[in-house]
Amino acid sequence: MALMKAYRTKEVTLVRHKGQDKYQEPLPTDSVTLYAFPKWENRNVTNFDGELVVSKAHIDLELLTVIDSGYSTRASGTISYRDRLTIDTRSYKIVSIEEPRDFRARFTRVYIA
Repeated sequence: MALMKAYRTKEVTLVRHKGQDKYQEPLPTDSVTLYAFPKWENRNVTNFDGELVVSKAHIDLELLTVIDSGYSTRASGTISYRDRLTIDTRSYKIVSIEEPRDFRARFTRVYIA
C-alpha cells in the first residue's frame, strides 16, 4: 500500500452528486480533494449502461466504495458514476470504475471522458 501512496502525487477534486429534489433539480454538491495517479491514454471501456466508450485517462485513487443510490446522505469514502472529477480546473465525467489489485493493495481505478 505504501507504494501506491508514493505514486499518488496529483491532487484531484471529486465533486460528489447529491441527488435531486422533488422538482428533479440537482441538489447542491460538495467536493473532496484526493491524491491520485493519473495516466493519460485513450482506451475503450464499457460504461455503466453497457456501452463501449472511449476514455481519455484512468485515475488511480484510494479504495472507495461504489454506490448507486442514497446520494443525499453520502458517507465519506464513496464514489458514484454520477460524480465528476476535476483535474487542473477541467471537469471530467466518470465512465467506468474498477477495483484492481496491485500486490495485495486494493485501490479504485476511475476511467474518465
